[in-house]
Amino acid sequence: MAGRGQKLGPIALDIGSTRVRMLQMADAGGVPSVVAALERQLERRASDGDVSLGAVKRCVVDMLGSGGFKGRNVVTALGPGEFQMKNVRLPRMPAAEMPEAVMFEAADRFDIDIDQTQIQFMPVGEVRHGNELKEEIIVFAVDRQLVDQRLELLDSIKMNPVAIDATPTCLVRSFVRYLKCDGEDCSINVFLEMGAKGTAIIITRGPEIAFIKLLDIGGNTLTEAVAKALDLPIAEASALRIGLRKGDETKRTAGGATSDIAFTVADAMRPSLEKIARDLQLCLRYFAVTFRGMRPESVSLLGGEADEPQLAEVLSSVVDVPCRVGNPLFGVQGLEHFHTRERGIHAASWAVATGLAMRGMPWVALRNETGKAGAPRGLVAALAE
Repeated sequence: MAGRGQKLGPIALDIGSTRVRMLQMADAGGVPSVVAALERQLERRASDGDVSLGAVKRCVVDMLGSGGFKGRNVVTALGPGEFQMKNVRLPRMPAAEMPEAVMFEAADRFDIDIDQTQIQFMPVGEVRHGNELKEEIIVFAVDRQLVDQRLELLDSIKMNPVAIDATPTCLVRSFVRYLKCDGEDCSINVFLEMGAKGTAIIITRGPEIAFIKLLDIGGNTLTEAVAKALDLPIAEASALRIGLRKGDETKRTAGGATSDIAFTVADAMRPSLEKIARDLQLCLRYFAVTFRGMRPESVSLLGGEADEPQLAEVLSSVVDVPCRVGNPLFGVQGLEHFHTRERGIHAASWAVATGLAMRGMPWVALRNETGKAGAPRGLVAALAE
């Protein structure tokens, strides 16, 4: 519970493809402190294995009633497949002219109906384009119908939406307290978040996002490869992968495997992981050339697939940069609010929820969000303040 005089943050609602995570923090004398934290597995339809909006609603209502959350202000995020993103370069211009220029570029670059799309953008720095200096811009586009659908869900459970974010922004915000920049001497940080549906690569200069790339390779891709290699149903292939991550290679139970099967699983996943590694390598090269940035010291792995042992091994071998599982809850107080079952889940899977919970709090601010005209305070600008 937030103490007297502590600023209570909004409820973070991270709706994934298989789980819902909710987290709320308070400012405890300049240090983030957990007020409530809860996670639930989503029910899937027997007919097609998908998750319905009704199942999400029931899950969130149950968590609100049992998790000790305070108030009704909520921040949530759109993940892979729920928004589009492109990098554009524009001539330097007054900040007041930037929104109109971005909208013109978005209408040309995205395959969208501009009138039915919410557009936000993030300036990330000046780059040299031939003999000219231009502004590099990350542009986000999301279907208004999807936004309305999320708002209707929140309204139906009487929650007050403060903002709808994009997951890459949340991921960085969960670490921004430790991203330093002293004048031109800024640390270069790389975050790679791998979830069920996709992977995001984010590079920062100090507390400023400089580069984002989204890949359509995720945990589901790996599971499908294992299922094909071993001629297994998807559910059994998923259980097998989970068992191997726990180090259980001898039991022939659901999720267990012999050493031969473990090698087959590793071989099946390797092509997809190598594709991610090559894309990461290209991203690092692009960043170095575009922004003349320093080489990063390491890559922080986040998301529900961060503890996949093959991921760090393959990435490190290809990009020649140490890869380690990140902990977005490092330095956060009140971790006892995580229930016993949640404590067993790696903190890396809480990166999006942590970044959402820290939104608007005094000890964290992404420069892109607060320091430049037009920076996205949320994909839904009208709700962002």
